[in-house]
Amino acid sequence: MKRHTDKDMAEIIAQSRHLLQRNLFWEVTELLTGYGAQHDLSGEALNILGVAWSLLEEYAKARDAFERAIGKSPKVVEFHYNYAMLLRRMGLFEEAMEEINTVLYLNPQHPPSLKLQKLLQMHLQDKSMHTITEFRPVKRDAEPSSAWYGLVCQFCGANNANNARVCTNCGSVLNDAPPIIPVE
Repeated sequence: MKRHTDKDMAEIIAQSRHLLQRNLFWEVTELLTGYGAQHDLSGEALNILGVAWSLLEEYAKARDAFERAIGKSPKVVEFHYNYAMLLRRMGLFEEAMEEINTVLYLNPQHPPSLKLQKLLQMHLQDKSMHTITEFRPVKRDAEPSSAWYGLVCQFCGANNANNARVCTNCGSVLNDAPPIIPVE
């Protein structure tokens, strides 16, 4: 691979950020993978590539890009934070928590990471409740009436049936669900 000049890389990063802001995610991936085929991408360029792949829901490619970015620049908070967000989207809450802990080690007052840490703690608590019995959300066709659907998910805000145990939108365990009494 060819070495790039700092000016070339700065221009590619600026173009990528501009495309990302315009929600042109495929164009970002084409630009960076095309340039990366001939040149060594910087950590920042790999981070932008990871964000684009993540927004396109190409999680394996995004994960690879973030891991390479972190490998090149392990002390950059933004790279670890974006990687943690991806891991959360993938449902890998333990790994996401490890990345957030890395961010908070590097910057103990990083507000988005403090917020994400609390959210991940709730997800991990929910996940531990799932190990007892695997619940499956019930899909519904029509908008529910308020008399039957008043249980609001604390994670995504979706309305769920009053007797639901798991949110139909995000799969989280609903804390306010009434107990189930078995019929004999």
